[in-house]
Amino acid sequence: MTLLQQCRIWYKNKEFQRIVNTMEALPFDDWTPALAGILEKARKSLKEQMEKNVLDGTGQFTGQILLTEPRWDKQKLIRRLASEWGLKAMEKPNQKPDSLLFFVGNTILSVCLISSPVPNGQAERAAASNYLWPEAEERTRAHTARIFVGAMGDDASLLDRGRLLVEVLASCCDQENALGVLVNGTVYETRLYETLAKLILLNRLPVDNWIWFSFFHDAGGVSCYTRGMRAFGKEELEAVHCGEKASEARELVFRIAAHVLQNNIVFHGGEVIHDADGRRYAVSRGEGIFSKEETIRIFRNISRNAGRCGRNINRGLTPWKKSGRNCIRTGAGW
Repeated sequence: MTLLQQCRIWYKNKEFQRIVNTMEALPFDDWTPALAGILEKARKSLKEQMEKNVLDGTGQFTGQILLTEPRWDKQKLIRRLASEWGLKAMEKPNQKPDSLLFFVGNTILSVCLISSPVPNGQAERAAASNYLWPEAEERTRAHTARIFVGAMGDDASLLDRGRLLVEVLASCCDQENALGVLVNGTVYETRLYETLAKLILLNRLPVDNWIWFSFFHDAGGVSCYTRGMRAFGKEELEAVHCGEKASEARELVFRIAAHVLQNNIVFHGGEVIHDADGRRYAVSRGEGIFSKEETIRIFRNISRNAGRCGRNINRGLTPWKKSGRNCIRTGAGW
């Protein structure tokens, strides 16, 4: 069977991410017009699929813990919330055994056991996008139930709600039958999600828990785009051909995302971003390249005379206040 025939089978089975992963691993010189055509169709279908399946709106802080069995240890979760994060989840006498509802300041935390898998294969398709966990899709197929977590409350800041969601999801990862965290349109491995969340204890923003960074490879270089910014009332970021390696593009977008979130930055288009090495990037607003929504697009290799307004993303960031807690900084190098 040729690669083209295999890709056609994957496309028929709606395994679009598998086509993208295979083609991006193939040397560009080996691409044929037919392979390039089916890759373009797969990317378009994948984008439409993600837009349909991923909750993506301001203040919508939700996530799910995928479980191998429809059971949980609620008391273990309550103890973990207290010991790890200092959160007091007081269970009410009339509360159902499959739910937990508690308040932290102005934020309502809702945790609920759902004794059924995520419908329509959404979790499996999301897992296929996790390039950090090769077994994600296979492991996700084993889930039969989930724990749904939501952080709500219009009187609480978006950063506080986002932080609390991460803390509760990370605590749920300690359930013995937990196998993954479905959030930001992908599925995180539980131990990695827990490790990333611990940055909060070091007074750092949990950007990697909040935002998923995806990549697009073509002859022009590597592009990187985000999923998760809209929950904070921000447009998603798209850095177009901003690195020869995925690590370079990701580092740039990670820094910009952290800067935007911590300082509540609003880009209007026409700004210039420059990094510590003197590289300059033009900022524009418009319909996304990787999303139909309006995004912030970032381009490299611009003239040094372009734009009068420069923003240095490596300057120290001002701390952000949390209710009843210490301040958080984004870490060294800013």
